[in-house]
Amino acid sequence: MPAPPQGTIADDSGQDLAEWDPEHRLADAPLNELRFGLGFLRARPQRWFESFGSDWFPLFHGLGAEAAVVSVETGFVFPEELDRVTPIEIDGEVGVIGFDRHSEDIICATVASGMPELASDIVMEYIERRLISTLSRNWNGPDELECFYIPPEKTEAAEVVGVIRLRVTVNEQEIGVWFGIGPRAVERLDLMWRDEIVRIRQDQLGELSDELETVQVEIAELAVPPAMLIDYMRGGTTVDLGVPVSSEVFVRVGERLLARGELCRFNGRFAVKITDLNVAAPEAPDATTRVQISVAEVELDSVALLEISQIGAYLPTAVGVSDTVSMLISGENVAEARLGELDGRFAINVLPK
Repeated sequence: MPAPPQGTIADDSGQDLAEWDPEHRLADAPLNELRFGLGFLRARPQRWFESFGSDWFPLFHGLGAEAAVVSVETGFVFPEELDRVTPIEIDGEVGVIGFDRHSEDIICATVASGMPELASDIVMEYIERRLISTLSRNWNGPDELECFYIPPEKTEAAEVVGVIRLRVTVNEQEIGVWFGIGPRAVERLDLMWRDEIVRIRQDQLGELSDELETVQVEIAELAVPPAMLIDYMRGGTTVDLGVPVSSEVFVRVGERLLARGELCRFNGRFAVKITDLNVAAPEAPDATTRVQISVAEVELDSVALLEISQIGAYLPTAVGVSDTVSMLISGENVAEARLGELDGRFAINVLPK
């Protein structure tokens, strides 16, 4: 990787430093994405239905069709334009299952091939009942999962707050199945996935440490010659960081660079949405000192570090949104500064001690 920039001391300290206003520069983190971004939104429900295909692929194969699962996705938006929405019961909570017209047509043409007189409602009810039965029968998660087909008039009783979308191809034509689930089901899947990633890591490495580690949210890292450090830390000095103004930040755990992320706001505090886990620390030139420019710090244990190590996860902090940053050397806070903008790049003005 390229070496970190050295940064440069501006000629006229502070005069050309434009305000960086995080209240307007940064997006708000959606409540549900932050709340369920570690579990439900990252979950892979197919892990708890490992034999799902054994119930369905032979059926389609017997009908002369080839079927394959494309993806299983979680979210919060249940499409309003679905042609068919049927109530189901999941562990005592009313949910729904939905199909669009395109998917219905493919299913009916495949299942009732050669029987055009067979009503699509009959075909779809057969598919729905079989699907619900499959969920209960093939569940291999913790506790039991009870799913039932219930009367159509109970559709209005469904409180859909979460969605699981199953995408399948039948003879290379895509079918979409939407499951609308209630708050208890969302909470259950959220906790299950968080437990699952911990279990997987424990199977690999043994018990996790409960020791807290310091996590820094960095705007930039500089490689500064030791002889210039005193100038960089002098109150009133303006340092051009050489980094374009953006919401991009890096999450560091000790000396280890963990992730790239997008800085955002939540309830007046900084938060980070993880966007990339394939990051490596740049090599600093010889005879230079690394100086990190940090906007927030948080203490996390091993479990919390595992949870945020997922693309799309959110790291909330207790640090209020402001333009104040810390200058760190080897994890030690050596100066405070005001973050601003200089010709489209980030710059800092070091605050007097």
